[in-house]
Amino acid sequence: MSLKLTDDSHYTNIANAIRDKNGSIHKYRPGEMAAAIRSLNIGINPYGTLNITENNTNLSPYYDVTDYAAVTVKVPASAVVSGNLKITNNAEDIDVTTYKTVTVNVEAKKPSANLLITTNTNNINVMDYATVSVQVPASSVDTGSKSIATNGTHNVTGYASVIVNVPTDANPSGTFEIKKNGTFDVPNYAKVLVTVPASEVTNGAKPITSNGTFDVTNFKQAVVNIDANNVDSGTIKITSNGNHNVVGYAIAEINVPSTAEVYGNYDISTNGTFDISGYKTVRVNIDPREIVSGNLNIVKNSDDPIDVAQYSTVTVKVPASALADEANIKNITANGKYDVLSFAYANVQVPPRSVTSGTKTIDANGTYDVIEYQKVTVAVPDTAASRIGIEFTKDASGNFDGGIKLSKTGSATISIR
Repeated sequence: MSLKLTDDSHYTNIANAIRDKNGSIHKYRPGEMAAAIRSLNIGINPYGTLNITENNTNLSPYYDVTDYAAVTVKVPASAVVSGNLKITNNAEDIDVTTYKTVTVNVEAKKPSANLLITTNTNNINVMDYATVSVQVPASSVDTGSKSIATNGTHNVTGYASVIVNVPTDANPSGTFEIKKNGTFDVPNYAKVLVTVPASEVTNGAKPITSNGTFDVTNFKQAVVNIDANNVDSGTIKITSNGNHNVVGYAIAEINVPSTAEVYGNYDISTNGTFDISGYKTVRVNIDPREIVSGNLNIVKNSDDPIDVAQYSTVTVKVPASALADEANIKNITANGKYDVLSFAYANVQVPPRSVTSGTKTIDANGTYDVIEYQKVTVAVPDTAASRIGIEFTKDASGNFDGGIKLSKTGSATISIR
C-alpha cells in the first residue's frame, strides 16, 4: 500500500466545521471525524401554522418561521390604512383606499323647481323643490258612493257617486263574504265574495330528508332535515399544510411530506394561507389596494368620521331630504301655489267643499256622476200619481157650464156632475 501526504490544515478546517454545527469545543482526531459528521443534526421537522395580522415593520423586517409548516396571513385594512378624508360635495367613486375614515359635510343647495300636487297626501317630500302648486280636482277628494232610497234633497258632499234606488218592493242586496269552505244561506244578499285562504284547504307537514323537488300541494308546512351523508360525497386529497375547503367531500386524505431543512425568505404581498415549508423567514408587505375593494354609498352627513377602511371608493349622494328638519311640515288646505323651500314635507288636505258646487236634479232611479255637484235633488215620480184627471164642471144652478178642470191627481176617466 502506497503512502500519501496531506496538509494538516485540511483536518483543522474539518474539525472547526463540525464544532460550528454541534456547538462543542471538542478536539477531533482524523479517525473520529466521520462519526462526528454522521451525528450532526442537519434539519428540523416544522409543524403548525403561524397567524400573521400585520405587515413587517422596519424594526422587525422578517418573521421567523423556522418551526412552522405554514403561515396564514390575514392583514385587516385597519393595519395598513389611516387618516381621515373630508368630503363636502356629492360625487361618485371617491378614492378612499389609503384612508381609514371619511367625514361627510355636504351643504344644502337651494332648490328652484316647482312640484305639481294633484291629490291630498300626508308628508309629501318637497325638499328638492322651491315651490309647490296644488291643483286637487274633485275626483281626488270625493270618494265612495252614497245610497239614496227616498225622494228629496240629499247632501252628497264628499261622495264620488250616488246610487238611487227608491224601492217599490223588497229585493236582495249587499255582498256576503265567505272565508271558508261550506254551505251558506244567502237569500237576502245580491252577491257573494269568496276569499278562502290556503290554510283552510291544506294541513299536515311534509318531511324532506334530501335535496330535490317535492309536491307539497296538500301540505301546510314542510319540515326539512337533511343529513350530511345525503349531500357530502367523494374524497379530497391534501398534500400541503394550511387551511383547505372540504365542503362537499365526505373524506379528507392527508399526505403532507416532511421537510428536512429550512432556509431563505418568503415574500407575501396578499392575504391568504401559504405553504412556507423549507423557508426560514417570511416578510409580509401588503399594499392597501390588495385588501380593500368595493364602493360605499353615503347618503347623509355625519359629524363623526365614517369608517371606510374596507372600501376602495365611496360615492356621496346626499339628497336634500337628508339636510333638513323632518319635523318641518307645511299644511295646505286649498288649491294654489306655495313656497316650500324651508319645509321638509307638505301636508295637503283640500276639503271637498272648496271644489264642488251646484245642485243636480235626478228624476229617475239609477247611478249618477255627482263629482262636480254639492247637492242632489231626487224627484222620482210615482207612476200611479202621475196620471192627469179631467173634470167637467157645473154652475151654481146645476147646469153644465162646459168648463173642464185638469188636475195632477185623479181618475183617468171623464166624470160629469
